[in-house]
Amino acid sequence: MGSGQKHTLLVSIATTMVLVFLLSVLGGCATTPRTEIIRVKGYGTAKDIAPPSVPRPEVSEPLQLDWAKERITAVGNGAPPETAVNEAQARLMARRAAQLDALRNLAEKIKGIHITSRTLVRDFITESDEIQSRVEAIIKGAKIIEEKERDDGSWQVTVSLEMAPLAELVSESFKERRQAPPPDSQRIIPPGQARLMARRAAQLDAYRNLLELVKGIQLKSGTTVEDFMLKDDKIKSRVEGLVRQARIVDVQYLEDGTCEVTLEFDISRIRQNIR
Repeated sequence: MGSGQKHTLLVSIATTMVLVFLLSVLGGCATTPRTEIIRVKGYGTAKDIAPPSVPRPEVSEPLQLDWAKERITAVGNGAPPETAVNEAQARLMARRAAQLDALRNLAEKIKGIHITSRTLVRDFITESDEIQSRVEAIIKGAKIIEEKERDDGSWQVTVSLEMAPLAELVSESFKERRQAPPPDSQRIIPPGQARLMARRAAQLDAYRNLLELVKGIQLKSGTTVEDFMLKDDKIKSRVEGLVRQARIVDVQYLEDGTCEVTLEFDISRIRQNIR
């Protein structure tokens, strides 16, 4: 083979390699999902929630992911029960409630939270609106890294779990379902506990709204008209799904005692995080 032919062959090979490289780069760019952040709000309240003049508990992001230190942190809150026999017992029970709330938030961050929502509207009046959440997990190795007692007797606990052994530390446990006790209409909820309950209700409402936005909402409607008059009009809605990687970015308490929670979600991750 002459020198001219060798030169032509080398140029051809080089050109082919450049084209392959450019195609692979362009193809990779075409398949890379574009980040698209959406925000949804949720609202909740509780019985006898304290007016804004009462000092509110410190609200911080409940679920944080610190990639630099390779750990997951979660914040939990607990309020003292009215049934405590003395101050010491009230402090211990509030601290324990905050610890379990933090672990629950940690499990929701790791495994996701399963939301089921049902709403019934009859004659243009909402008769019932129910949101159920479920997460079951075994958490091992979580450490308490910060504890704080507030002036109103409530506690805030921060727990941390190392990321490296995460796969071995979390396992599913779906052996039993717990039913919530019937509500006691005569029970007066302390202000601190009422605010925490309103915040949780708003968080679940925001999750439900995110599911309805991304997955769609199932509707069933029935209307009855007799002699040109509306006799019955009924609308039922339902949505169910698992939410992961939705981040709480803002929590506000409105003047009427309503809690407003804002979620942020990267919709480009929809296939992995909502199903």
